[in-house]
Amino acid sequence: ARTQDGRVVAWGDNSRGACNVPSNFTDARDVAAGSDFTLALLQTGTVLAWGANSYGVCNVPASATGAVRVDAGYYHAVALKDDGTVVAWGYNNKGQASVPANLGNVIAIAAGGYHSMALRSDGSVVAWGSNDEGQTAIPSGLSGVTAISAGGFHSLALAAPVRPPAPSISSVNLAPNPAAGGGAVLGTVTLNAPAPVGGVSIGLDAAGFYGSVPAFVVVAEGQSSAQFVVNTSTTVLQEGTI
Repeated sequence: ARTQDGRVVAWGDNSRGACNVPSNFTDARDVAAGSDFTLALLQTGTVLAWGANSYGVCNVPASATGAVRVDAGYYHAVALKDDGTVVAWGYNNKGQASVPANLGNVIAIAAGGYHSMALRSDGSVVAWGSNDEGQTAIPSGLSGVTAISAGGFHSLALAAPVRPPAPSISSVNLAPNPAAGGGAVLGTVTLNAPAPVGGVSIGLDAAGFYGSVPAFVVVAEGQSSAQFVVNTSTTVLQEGTI
């Protein structure tokens, strides 16, 4: 855990020193826990590691300087740098520490058991390492991702909802036409597509004519039209807007 003042607190199994937080820093900005090791990212962009040094995971490479985020897999570590590049080190039996060439514009990272992930600024996801359970096989068409996370043998992505274009007014009709001397007639508003969840409220305006119309009419969710009553003698519906 990272406290508000930048201290790191660790507890649990300390058989390999994973909970022995170094006492010489109080300016952590990020932390991550691996299988039996711990990472801390300082405000200066320096990465610290302690605990079991299996496969050299606690030997932080000089190339990790300037990190802005860290994450830990079972026995490997990943760091996102301030220039949008990624550095990984430690156990590489499945290629989890082999960052793809030319990977850039990264804004988030995640380390799974034996795989790694990166989220790019265009909302696309890159994954590498073990694909034993399909965890690095990015689903076709996945885009607009805003966050990622990696489990031991699976991956997650939070994607922005795909919203269809808002429907627009196709036609507004009165039937029958107003009779001489006035009376109530039925109006119909028709959209060019079914109304989305929650429906669509359409404002009506008959300003400048004799008669009255409702202030608005609601096209119900999933419907393409709605009716309303016009009380008029010579009124014409002037405008309908969403």
